[in-house]
Amino acid sequence: MNFKTFIWIIGLLCCVALGHAQGFTVTAAPASANTMIQQYLAGDGVVLSNGTSSGASTQFGIFNRGNVNFPIQSGIVMTTGTNTDVPQSSQYPNANSSTGPGVQIVDTMLSTVLPSTTFYDRAALDFNFVAFSDTVAFNYVFASEEYPEYVCSQKNDVFGFFIKGFSPVHGDYTTWNVALLPNGVTPVTINTVNGGSQGTYSDPGTPCILTNSQYYHQNSYSSPPIFNGYTVKLTASATIMACRNYQMHLAVADVDDNVFDSGVFLEEGSFYSPSVTMDTAWNISDFGDTLVQNCREVDVEFKLPRQVISGGYRALCSFPATHPGAAAVGRDYKVTASNRLSTMELNNQTNTVYYVQEDSMVKFHIAIVDTAHFDPGEVKEATIIITTIFCEDFWPQYPSAGRIDTLVFHLVGNDTIVMKDTLVKACQICDSLCINMKSGTEPLLYRWIPSTGIADSTARKTAANINTNRTYKLIAADRYGCLADTAEVRVTIHKKPTAAAVIDPPYGCVPLTIDLTAPGVPDTCDFRWDIIYQDTIVDSCFTATFRPVLADTGAYDLKLWVASAPSCVDSVKYAKAVYVSEAPHADFYYVPENPQNGKDVFFYNQSLESNLSYHWDFGDGTSSTDEDPIHRYRLRESKNVLVRFTATNQYGCSDEATTWVPIVDNFAFFVPSAFSPNGDGKNEVFLPKVNDVDFYQLDIFNRQGQLVFHTNSTEIGWDGNLGGSPAPPGVYVWRIKYSRVFNPNEIIPREGTVTLLR
Repeated sequence: MNFKTFIWIIGLLCCVALGHAQGFTVTAAPASANTMIQQYLAGDGVVLSNGTSSGASTQFGIFNRGNVNFPIQSGIVMTTGTNTDVPQSSQYPNANSSTGPGVQIVDTMLSTVLPSTTFYDRAALDFNFVAFSDTVAFNYVFASEEYPEYVCSQKNDVFGFFIKGFSPVHGDYTTWNVALLPNGVTPVTINTVNGGSQGTYSDPGTPCILTNSQYYHQNSYSSPPIFNGYTVKLTASATIMACRNYQMHLAVADVDDNVFDSGVFLEEGSFYSPSVTMDTAWNISDFGDTLVQNCREVDVEFKLPRQVISGGYRALCSFPATHPGAAAVGRDYKVTASNRLSTMELNNQTNTVYYVQEDSMVKFHIAIVDTAHFDPGEVKEATIIITTIFCEDFWPQYPSAGRIDTLVFHLVGNDTIVMKDTLVKACQICDSLCINMKSGTEPLLYRWIPSTGIADSTARKTAANINTNRTYKLIAADRYGCLADTAEVRVTIHKKPTAAAVIDPPYGCVPLTIDLTAPGVPDTCDFRWDIIYQDTIVDSCFTATFRPVLADTGAYDLKLWVASAPSCVDSVKYAKAVYVSEAPHADFYYVPENPQNGKDVFFYNQSLESNLSYHWDFGDGTSSTDEDPIHRYRLRESKNVLVRFTATNQYGCSDEATTWVPIVDNFAFFVPSAFSPNGDGKNEVFLPKVNDVDFYQLDIFNRQGQLVFHTNSTEIGWDGNLGGSPAPPGVYVWRIKYSRVFNPNEIIPREGTVTLLR
């Protein structure tokens, strides 16, 4: 064995091993074509019958892609080659040689896709089908070894899927190809679906489309299946008449020669007629299958693939309610059915609604009856069975000729939700929030707005971290989104107050009224004042100021408690903060008994208590604080004056005593005109009669103006001597100056003469 031969063998072994590892397999098709289409092609909503096949049995197989990257997992493969070639690896870029049987045949239907009278190695499946709706469809992939060299060639392999019967689109009985691109017009061929480039062996002038590369896949070298290129998974579909018999012809063939093979892969179970689809639309957000009285209702729509063109479809409803706790139609809930033409309420007697022609839907509206009764927490179950019948002749022997849907709903009553606005007072920081519910049953859904500072924005009670005044809203809704209420939560952050009291006055006489204030503590705080007497609270107050009256003598304790928030509290206690004293007893007397104006009057305190202060009001506008004062009255005339004496102790308690004092004013002014100092004992001295004056001065002058006598005493007169010797008799001049007691600053001068006789 030479080296090149060795390398070729190693390469071949690697390819075989790779293909095996990837697991693309093809097994022989069932001997009966009818069995093959029913087991590997038929899907929901169709009945396939009278299946036949054309071509060698080896041209059909059942494939499974394993883990190979191929558009269809499993199904039927029809090939112009043999089923044993299909799972081999692609030899791209070199096209594989022919392995087909080389049989020539005429297929007039395929000729409508590619005009030719000569086809080789055709593989075909023919069968009858009935569809239970107005649409039939199946999925497929077309593959060929002629990719990519023969793109835009005149003799490429061809395939087609042909339906024979009445076409609602064409309006008559016809045969038409449904192997079309999604545009519904262009047949799928090598020259219409490719990689976008002409092949090496293209024919000039051949009609060719190079713009559908999105539908094409170039197979990888040494990757199964054997074909060098294939389409993406495509869908062949047609509008037909439901419940009528149609013929189907599926065929693939070589054109003009049997060189290079092609194949069609039909997806297992994909030949189907789309039946009813069910859409559910709730009038409020989805909360499962629960209906809520007066709130949550549902529309259920049963839709056909397209408008009804043959009519006759109907939906039957039944409402079993046999088990305990089941809801009854009409009593607990109602079902309203409607089509395009009419609306009716369904029950166990009226239970049929029709799909009308030119429409595609029937609708059921399901809601709880307004008068339905629910115990607290009660849940009732409603079961609705809806059977949609498509083809009466095939129902019920073919279940896919109808569709049965069982709807189960849970019915609940309704409650109200009422929350209470809340004011939250917090000290320094708010560490939790909660709101009171007036009514409403749990579980509820909550949402705090805003969520700043809130640990759980979906809980009624939550931890928090709020250090500024802020207003929140809490929205509560029932679990079904039907009922809701909003409450305002106003958070006020308070500083911790400092308790301090001002007592005015701190002592006094019984009964004592005091004013209590707490400076620096805001009036918005909560207060409590306690007056304590002999360990017993005798008076309390809960306002910012307090004005109690203390009726017992002795010492009082004071306690102040202040709070700006429930946890923002301070208190202070003042021991013997206030002393209440008895008043002293005031009394006095005075001497002389009949005081004279301008003379000393002696007042004597007779109060018995010590440590007193005194105040004397003498009744003439003057006062004194001496204990025993001396006072002179200066009155214009004799008068009784009221003397008030007040004695005050150290606690400000005082007592008053009063007495009328008679003040005598004896003012007189008389000057004699002569005197005779001769020793006879009569009229010996010149003594003017001047009484009750404050100031007095007497001067006597001789004719020469010489001062012979001077005195300031009203009790001293001139004895007629001059320098120790008798003065000569004659006339002398006297001058007197005086001031009255009531006005001592006013000096009054008087002048006259006196005769000295010897």
